[in-house]
Amino acid sequence: LWIMADDNKCLGEGSRRALAAVIDTFFASITGDEADAILENPHGGSRETSREEQATFLATTGSSAGMVPRVEEAIATVLTLQERTEVVLLLGALNTRFGSSAVLCCLPTRPAFADLSAAEREAALLFLSTSPLGVHRKAFNGLKRLIMGLAMSFVDDDGKNPFWRHIGYSTPTSPKPWKEHDLKSHLLTIDKDTELEVDAVIVGSGAGGGVTAAVLAAQGYSVLVLEKGQLVAPEEVDSLEQPAFTNMYEKSALLTNTTGDLSILAGATFGGGTTINWACCIPTPEHVRKEWADTQGVHRLPVFSTSGEGATESTDFDRSQAAIMARIGASEEGVVHNAANQALLDGCEKLGYHAKTTAQNLRDTSAKSAGWTCFGDKAGNKQGTMVTFLTDAVRTGNASFVHNCAVKRVTYRAADAGGAPTSAKRRATGIEAEVDGFALRIKAKRCVVVSCGSLQTPCILQRSGFTNAHIGRHLALHPVTGIVAKFNGKRVHAYEGAPMTTVSNEVEPGPKNDGYGCKLEVPSTHPGLISSSIPWHGGAAVKAHLLDTADAAAMIVLQRDHGTGVVTNDAWNPMGMKVNYAVTDDDKESMIDGMDKCIRILAAAGADEIMTTHSAAHVHRTSDAAALDAYVEKVRLSGIKTNSVGVFSAHQMGSCRMGYSPNTSVVDEDGEMWECDNLYLADASTLPTASAANPMVTTLSISHMIATKLAQRLKQEDVEAGKPAGKPTTSGGDLSTYGNALAVPALYVYEHDSVAAVANATKRSERRQAMASQQPPGPWLPRYLVAAAVMTAIGAAFMARR
Repeated sequence: LWIMADDNKCLGEGSRRALAAVIDTFFASITGDEADAILENPHGGSRETSREEQATFLATTGSSAGMVPRVEEAIATVLTLQERTEVVLLLGALNTRFGSSAVLCCLPTRPAFADLSAAEREAALLFLSTSPLGVHRKAFNGLKRLIMGLAMSFVDDDGKNPFWRHIGYSTPTSPKPWKEHDLKSHLLTIDKDTELEVDAVIVGSGAGGGVTAAVLAAQGYSVLVLEKGQLVAPEEVDSLEQPAFTNMYEKSALLTNTTGDLSILAGATFGGGTTINWACCIPTPEHVRKEWADTQGVHRLPVFSTSGEGATESTDFDRSQAAIMARIGASEEGVVHNAANQALLDGCEKLGYHAKTTAQNLRDTSAKSAGWTCFGDKAGNKQGTMVTFLTDAVRTGNASFVHNCAVKRVTYRAADAGGAPTSAKRRATGIEAEVDGFALRIKAKRCVVVSCGSLQTPCILQRSGFTNAHIGRHLALHPVTGIVAKFNGKRVHAYEGAPMTTVSNEVEPGPKNDGYGCKLEVPSTHPGLISSSIPWHGGAAVKAHLLDTADAAAMIVLQRDHGTGVVTNDAWNPMGMKVNYAVTDDDKESMIDGMDKCIRILAAAGADEIMTTHSAAHVHRTSDAAALDAYVEKVRLSGIKTNSVGVFSAHQMGSCRMGYSPNTSVVDEDGEMWECDNLYLADASTLPTASAANPMVTTLSISHMIATKLAQRLKQEDVEAGKPAGKPTTSGGDLSTYGNALAVPALYVYEHDSVAAVANATKRSERRQAMASQQPPGPWLPRYLVAAAVMTAIGAAFMARR
């Protein structure tokens, strides 16, 4: 059904006809009385075009705007084989009378979906959206996410979307491209099967890989950074949403968990998440560090101890976090809030709720273009790893890059025989990868570092044959839901300026006062993302909302999740993964508390209309206190049911967590894998739990701590081998070329501390010897099969005795 000569097509004519009908129901033609009611603008919203132009927008269908081939292309090129098969079968069913009756649970006397009237098609989709059957709600949300997101984000050959002018949206005036350093000049060309040898190979260029590359290169080691995504140079950034999703986000921003009820935004470009995040810099909260450091707890990592726990001096983590905050320029000073963030501050002040300004790693928070840095940063305003650590690395003359690189596996050999026993039975030797169809094999003389993030790192380890049962488990996602408000006539333009400059910790302790509550924040809200996220209550309702987009602002509830998920390699989708994750009842309770507070904050800030992302219509349009309480109670009663409310994730953590034992973790406190020497992980996957805050600073800090200890270890090995260990001099000159990086204390170790290195080496040896008898548990499925076999044998013996 879906194997076509054209790679961008996967539908037959009948299925394509059904797709057009679905598109024209979601993005419908609104005329007559319905259109007149919207054009009257009864709530006084800011309308950006004339009444006649608004009428044209309302009457335009998605198919007449060229949506059918665009959606089909996304189905053919972005969705996995399983997802594509499900969509093709669904559309095929909707093209027939009997198939439509089966999908819509009605008698086969009705016509096929494509032959229904517009009103009947709308009623059918609304039925799917609130159906008691989960498969119905999943199908509805998948189609809505794809169609509405593309409708408001696709661009033509001139970089324009025909609907943007009706909502007052345009991309920023192109700023001058950042030219401080040309990273592309350090890309290696792979145009044939290639073998390379370097001191250290690093897989991933984000918050983990970038800082690790800089630390090791500063010590004079040759470093090669491999990146699955593309290096988009500043001058190539066009600040367009849909192209950025395609080129910079995992699965073109259409990644979800296996049940389809949680959308996952993750970076898949050079610089990783630091290239596309919202510049909010929050240090690791003390209550989280206390949990990680608890000597009687699950993790037992004293390096995260805080001064309030009897520590007499700063820890390695303290020093790394301070150095990181300084290098990325994170500061609360002089932060300029856009209208949406100001609404959070104003509402909290009126209610007496906690609220504060968050540090930003933006050079200029007043720049309107700061709101578009989630699509790449043309001006170098945001100090992500491309602007900071990767630039620091190449300035040493010791670092080079390969992009569009699909890493297949880590290579290794048996651990060295003889000597003291150790938990590791293997020793990493390099990487096998593929670039544009050519084989790339890299020999790492000193170490391998995997820094692909919490979704890709465990998949690489699984493909490499590692068996620790904690690989891919304990995945935390900080599930998020949103509240959308309109401030009629105020032209909020929430997508302009620094997107996330405020936070409220009013419900951070959580319902059980255990530190597993919510942060309340303001998200980035560009047309495609907001259109795919807001509820669809019918064609007229969604178009009316879109016309008033200029007045809209949003708040999000960001939950520190108790529950965790599992990420596994997808055997049918090269470089893909499956994310099994469900929000727990405890987390849902906490998120509802957060929604309660968001609604009240927005109302106190003067919002004229408030709605949740529930599929059932939950809209509040009065400032009456009693009505507000009734509305909040209605939202509470609705709860958070699978595929009945929008839930999202922009943070992925903990899938290869750090700990004190291979029985509880994948890596030790130095970031080295328990089961393989010289294989280090340095990214968000090592976080022991959800960070309870935007995790960029925590990830950078942990990775800096791991990389610094690794550099110390390598330098000490050099000293013991009779090699010099001083301040490195490189082909690019000495480290004075680092500019402001040179002024950051403890950022890069300039002088080797042999005493500290020996102490760390001794601790490492003792730690791995102590765990030699604690073999990492094997894969979970074989263990379950063994258990099942044992139970079967016991049952058989019991029956035989009877």
